[in-house]
Amino acid sequence: MSEAPEVNDIGKPAKKTPEALRVRTIRVKRETGPHLPSGPQPHAKKREKTARFGVRLKSRPVTVGVDIGFGYINLVKAAVSHNKFEILDYMRLPFPENAERGSEEFRDFFRSAAVPFCEHAGKKTEVWAITSSAQAHVQFVRIPKVPDRHFEAAAKWSLKKDIPLEEKDYSFCYEIQDEVTEGETKKNNVLCYFAPAREIEETKKLFSGIGLPLSGISIAPFAVQNIFMNDVTRLNEKQIACLFIGREHSRIDLYAGGKLALTRDIKTGINSLIEMLTGELHSKNMDAHFSHDEAQQILFALSGGVQGPIVLESGLMFNREEVEKMLVPVLERFTRQMERTFKHFDSTQGYVKVEKIYISSAMPCDAVAGYFSRHLGIECAVFDPLKEILPDSSPGERTALIPAFGLALSDNAHTPNFIQSYGERKKARYVTRFNRIVTAAMYCSLLLCLAFAAHEWRGAARAKAELARLEMQLEKSPPLNRQTLIRMTSASSLKAQQYAQLGRRYEGMALIGELSSRTPEPVRLISLKYLAGGQPNGQGSASAQGGNTAVVTGVVSGRRDMLDSELASYVMELRSSPLFSGVSVSEGKAGSAGERAFLPFELDLKVGPGK
Repeated sequence: MSEAPEVNDIGKPAKKTPEALRVRTIRVKRETGPHLPSGPQPHAKKREKTARFGVRLKSRPVTVGVDIGFGYINLVKAAVSHNKFEILDYMRLPFPENAERGSEEFRDFFRSAAVPFCEHAGKKTEVWAITSSAQAHVQFVRIPKVPDRHFEAAAKWSLKKDIPLEEKDYSFCYEIQDEVTEGETKKNNVLCYFAPAREIEETKKLFSGIGLPLSGISIAPFAVQNIFMNDVTRLNEKQIACLFIGREHSRIDLYAGGKLALTRDIKTGINSLIEMLTGELHSKNMDAHFSHDEAQQILFALSGGVQGPIVLESGLMFNREEVEKMLVPVLERFTRQMERTFKHFDSTQGYVKVEKIYISSAMPCDAVAGYFSRHLGIECAVFDPLKEILPDSSPGERTALIPAFGLALSDNAHTPNFIQSYGERKKARYVTRFNRIVTAAMYCSLLLCLAFAAHEWRGAARAKAELARLEMQLEKSPPLNRQTLIRMTSASSLKAQQYAQLGRRYEGMALIGELSSRTPEPVRLISLKYLAGGQPNGQGSASAQGGNTAVVTGVVSGRRDMLDSELASYVMELRSSPLFSGVSVSEGKAGSAGERAFLPFELDLKVGPGK
């Protein structure tokens, strides 16, 4: 789908070879210095990895870029991750004779070449194809902020003001670039790109018919954008231009910060230069007849690194300076088109001046670059990003591989795709994010389950260790029998009796100590009688039956109105004692001695376990 003609190293038209497959193998290793070629490798039946750059990327899916150009199919296979890429293989295939695109012969040829090339050790392979940029349109529009559901309609409405189009005939996509402020209104810069729907469907049908469903379809300017985004060609300038001189037409692409900002087709190409050169040569040499191939040889022989006259195989010689002057009208046409494009770029898009121009073409571009640099006042250079990666290949081969190489670096995150709309990619990102959240939740649940299982396992291990210890202790203990149990029961009863005797022996002392500690200052105890086994007290009243009791007599002194409360508080204090299970009180007749009053009382205490 690229328009560049295919030529050999000396500028002659490339002849289509009958081989069904022709592969050039080159290895490039990443060492401490620059890329060092290991030399040309012999042709082998088994395809090997042909070029390497960066680190090995085994975990990334492999992407294959396919460019069906003029007389050749160009394929590049690469893996990309975090601005590091690895070219796994590349291939250039000439069309078979009499095989027109769309024919059954072309489809069989394409299937036999592309399907084996896209296989890669069972890994997921994404296939991207290039569609012609001549019929595709790229336009920047600014639209106010609107709800997401109305965004596409607003973008189409803004676009139709500049470019009238029928929606049914085009595949429309857009990318939201950034946010700008116009006056007091915030707007979005939107990159709109669309291509004929019929061509997109035919491309998808071609690949699906050979068993290679496409992951994406894009155009050459976006393929070059991938090269800039992955730092293959490091940009020191903010605004650059890329001029591609094709067979029938050319293209100017303007990039800001590595991203495509404007693209424009020019209806002038290599054939225009050849026609101009043929006419000029014929006017200067009326007796000679110059063919199209001879004029092309002269054009392709113009190179800044070669001096002296241009000599054809027929023996004709031409002055190099005179030939360059013959091409000036066409080159001036290029210059005017670029000047108008740059002026539009500077005035309408709000960017600063273009700082550098990259030129790519199937013909040598050194002389052309020098002409544009002198007349535009802008540095010009040949665009050759594969020079260090594929050093053994010719400049023409590297130029033809640029679109496929750039497409092999594609990713839906930053590469415009005519198959997926912005809404579909946004939905896919939401789905991917949701899947990641679900996966993370599953991993967290798994970790929690593993932690719980480990905790239970440790608990079971501790229980087993304790059981083993008890079993060992049981094994060391003497076995139990009737005689042993009788002896243990007798010993326990004997100890209980001893403890009971000690309790009865010291019960009186404990009684005195408990009463002393719980008797407050206003209370004075007069007498204490301890009665074992519920004997009658000295006043003839009956004590509690079936236990030891104590009879306490005393007097409460103090203010008359406080005597009853002091006695009640004292009784409650005794009832809270663990030594007494019951406390009953009987009051005497209150009296007085001088200024102090007194209240006699008698307590009947049941000695035993209390509260």
